[in-house]
Amino acid sequence: MLLAAGGHTERDMASHKIQVIELPMMDKSKYFPLAFAGGMGTRVCLYPFTLIKTRLMSQRHKALYRGTFHSLSEILRIEGVRGLYSGFLIESLRFVPSMCYITIYETVRHNLTDRTSISNSKLRGFIAGGCASMFSQMVLVPLDIISQYRQLGSISSKFAHINLQNASKSGMSASWSVVLAIHKQYGWRGFWRGYFPSMAVYVPSSACWWSLYETYCDFLVKRAPLWTPHLALQCTAASLGGVTTCCINNTLDVIRTRIQTEHGKFWPTLNTLWEEEGIRLLKKGLSARLISSIAFSFIVILFYEPIKRLSLLEEYKNSVRW
Repeated sequence: MLLAAGGHTERDMASHKIQVIELPMMDKSKYFPLAFAGGMGTRVCLYPFTLIKTRLMSQRHKALYRGTFHSLSEILRIEGVRGLYSGFLIESLRFVPSMCYITIYETVRHNLTDRTSISNSKLRGFIAGGCASMFSQMVLVPLDIISQYRQLGSISSKFAHINLQNASKSGMSASWSVVLAIHKQYGWRGFWRGYFPSMAVYVPSSACWWSLYETYCDFLVKRAPLWTPHLALQCTAASLGGVTTCCINNTLDVIRTRIQTEHGKFWPTLNTLWEEEGIRLLKKGLSARLISSIAFSFIVILFYEPIKRLSLLEEYKNSVRW
């Protein structure tokens, strides 16, 4: 084992580098514009996986699609590439609450460091991730519902319980038709249908993901060769965190999706899904969700961590492991 000056090993010196970049360490004038650009790029890359997941989770049995790749080929064959981005305009509006999410996460995490005795970084990530998701869901749920109907696109009449006369249109006209149809049938409460299932899915998911991300990061850093780029370890840890989280709460996400697209209640929806799918409910839409989560986690960290490094204040630049 190589020794550096003072008798410390290279791994000891690497472990003393800053592993997690906190909000006060960054130049906000660089961080927020870069985060905005990176977030939009991520959404463009990953939106088709979200659309496929929604369609798979919304169908009964295998009414239209046999699986992820069959769904992809059928959408391309019938609707073309544009079909993979049906409802993307509404989905892109999610970026505003998403920016609020990451700001709340970083702020809560920093305050836990400065103002509490919580020294465990994974616990701080768990709490901050849960808080960020809790607040962002208030805005994200209505956008989720509109986006899901748009993602169903031309097949919405087969699954949706609202009259979508303009489902075949594109852009804001179709999205506005969805808004009017939901309001006409369910009133304003219809836009927050499934709010509590969403909280049950996303708050624990967010909390677990950040905690697992740091857990896997620590595990990989201690065992990977020193020449391994830190970003590669972080992207791998993010993907592993995404896989673990997906496997834990996939069934809840299926229930949430069905409640929001069919405006049911939790227990009747669960009973219906169990009658339709049986034990297969546990893996319904899981392949699409795993692909989406692995890709999303990987690409988010691929953008997010370099953005944080590029935004570092001068005094911290030599203290962070690259």
